[in-house]
Amino acid sequence: MKLFKAELYKVWSSVYFRVILLILIVGNLFLIWTQTNVQVDSEEKQAWKQVGKQLSDMSMEERGIFIGQAFDRIDALYTIDTILGMEDSVDPAYFSELKKNHQNAFDMYLDEYTRGDYLTYMDSAVKEYIFFAALKEEYTLEASYQAYLEGIHRKAEVLTDVSIFQSEDGVSFDERCIRQADEKYSALGDVVIDYVPQKGLMTALNFKITDMFLIVYMFLISAALIQSERDNGMLRLIYTTPLGRKKTACAKFFVMAVSMAVMVVILYSSNLLYCEMTYGLGNLRRSIQSVPDLRQCPLNINVLEYILLFIVLKWVAVWIIGCLILFLSVKITKVPLCVLTGMLLLGIQECILLLIPASGHMSWLRYIRMLSLLETNEYMGNYTQLNIFGYPVFRIHWQMITGIVWLCILGIIYYFAADKISFESRSGIRLSVGLFRKKRPVMLQYLTGFEVYKLLWMQRCGIILVVFFAFAIYQGVNVKGAMNAEEVVYRKYAKMFEGQLTKEKVRLLQDENEKFEPIYQLQDMYSLGKVDEAQFSVMMESYTSLNFNKNIFDSFCERQLDYLKEHPEAEIVYSKGYEWLFDLDENKDGKMMMITMFVMCMIFGGLFSVEQNTGMINMIRVTPKGRKSFIREKFRICFWISMTAAVISLIPSWLVAVRDYGLPCMWAPAQSIEIFENISSGVPLAGILIVQVLMRWQACFTVSVITCYISCRENRILFCIVFCAVLFCLCPAIALNGMEQLWWFSFYPLFHGSLWIGKETYAWILLLYVLSSVGLSVTFTTAIGIRYGFDYDI
Repeated sequence: MKLFKAELYKVWSSVYFRVILLILIVGNLFLIWTQTNVQVDSEEKQAWKQVGKQLSDMSMEERGIFIGQAFDRIDALYTIDTILGMEDSVDPAYFSELKKNHQNAFDMYLDEYTRGDYLTYMDSAVKEYIFFAALKEEYTLEASYQAYLEGIHRKAEVLTDVSIFQSEDGVSFDERCIRQADEKYSALGDVVIDYVPQKGLMTALNFKITDMFLIVYMFLISAALIQSERDNGMLRLIYTTPLGRKKTACAKFFVMAVSMAVMVVILYSSNLLYCEMTYGLGNLRRSIQSVPDLRQCPLNINVLEYILLFIVLKWVAVWIIGCLILFLSVKITKVPLCVLTGMLLLGIQECILLLIPASGHMSWLRYIRMLSLLETNEYMGNYTQLNIFGYPVFRIHWQMITGIVWLCILGIIYYFAADKISFESRSGIRLSVGLFRKKRPVMLQYLTGFEVYKLLWMQRCGIILVVFFAFAIYQGVNVKGAMNAEEVVYRKYAKMFEGQLTKEKVRLLQDENEKFEPIYQLQDMYSLGKVDEAQFSVMMESYTSLNFNKNIFDSFCERQLDYLKEHPEAEIVYSKGYEWLFDLDENKDGKMMMITMFVMCMIFGGLFSVEQNTGMINMIRVTPKGRKSFIREKFRICFWISMTAAVISLIPSWLVAVRDYGLPCMWAPAQSIEIFENISSGVPLAGILIVQVLMRWQACFTVSVITCYISCRENRILFCIVFCAVLFCLCPAIALNGMEQLWWFSFYPLFHGSLWIGKETYAWILLLYVLSSVGLSVTFTTAIGIRYGFDYDI
């Protein structure tokens, strides 16, 4: 117990741990607040809470009457508002017919509509109509619960008599499944439905970002329990005796459990508390079947019991994944490789979804995944039976069994792995370096080569770069092209006439236009009255393909020639590839930026760790030449790896652009594309592409320098990685969640800046971001130089 308390105190007494923990808690609350404010306006939130209070004082029948009358009223008022809004835009006869068809609504509610005070909860009729339509749908679903149970029993009686479900011994899977479902739901016949709007409860329990924060928290616990002691050398001392190994392993195992329990309770309690204040949760003593999304739950429990069971199962799920991270932390000494391996193992398990069909005898294998244990509402709130070797098993029971098995397996292998832990000796490192020197004598003769070797090979960061490169290739290859028939024809014309508009190309345009002469003649005949409309339509059918090409040709000429008149120095360029590359839709750069920032944090979080952990930093700092060379080579590595990451981040867009559209006329003036019309004619499109790479490099380099500085201040690598990941990835995560204003508090303007170069307002803002990024790079570079280059206090 003393060892357990000591391990627990060591984790929770760390200032860095508490700071990051506070960031996660505040970030979770901020994100759920962001989601509710983006997806739901203030009137709707107030409406959900107000209606919930009104319904709590009514019986089930009174609630049905209230919701039905309110829906019929707003339905009629919304109909009146829609019809009267069409008065000036439709034929009078049609308008009169519409009023006649809804005469009852006009007779009952026209006076109320005319007064203008008919809205009760919202600021528009359409919003209030949608609101009460959702309420009515939920109530109707809940009011029919007994009929739902009777339907299950009736279907069970019918299906058991159907020959295809019968077997000779009476124990087929289908028969067992039907009977089990009937027995389970028959036990719920005495459940009392007490409907209350589910908005608050389901918002709190279905917030997926909370699970993401729990996974980040697992890495924090691992950092505090294993990696921090490995970094400062205490792990060697702790594990010097076999008895110390076993007791320490058990203490760390249960500290993980207690810490994860505290975090699960804090995060989900804060979700529930926020949603109670925002929407209201209703009576927690009502049956769980009173919640529309959970009405299929086969457990006879109330909402409060469901929440407690939900928290317990969520805790077990994250504890299991935490045990996996603990095991990897024990076996893998390199922190970036440990993080990457954990992510890859979870990703490989997710591939089960692609390999195993959702139905069939092997479908139960889909639910042995660790991440499937986090889908608590899905397997608790839905009735699902799995075919496990011919026996039907409820998914909730299977997930509980899977969780217990995973916990036992990971606990045992962690215990034995911790008992058999070995430490890499420094002589072993020197031996490997010596062998490497024999194989590659040229590289390690120079300090740069040795620094690259330490980072990419000794710390295994090269694997991260390879995985990032493979991921970028995968992303680009799996993006489906958007080339339709119109785009194919348009590209044909653009490639035919690309480049400067010469007299020869004008003649070619005229020749191409002459191909459509039959259509022009037919149009002239119709305009002169030589053929009527019916004859014109019949005759045009024979020119369907020609007319299709003509319409696209006209669109091409109108768009390109008019633009060239305004910009005589521009050229004809097929711009679709460039538009994709520069992310006109603004839906790709944000995700790739967040992934790139995380990769940079993992790579550079341990750049200074080798010297600090081995004590070599003291030797380096005693000689001026060593200090200068040390700093210079570290920043040289930051420069080239940042450039590599910037180029890799562009691979998905480049692959799609080149594969589907092409990047023609790269040396044509950039103003040949409409989005760059304000750029000087002396700047080619290739220049914009170079600027795009340089701005991304600047963003990556700034992140690398800041991460290196934090790693200098905090020697614990995993803490550094998690802190920097939160620092650089939290705002993009919130922005992707809907609060797009936070893109401006990240490096997104630099990643997306090539699109804004030609816009005067955005160009000045972009210049400000570039200067700020350069300033940050210089500031933190200087800070690191002062810390290691001119600090003589060892």
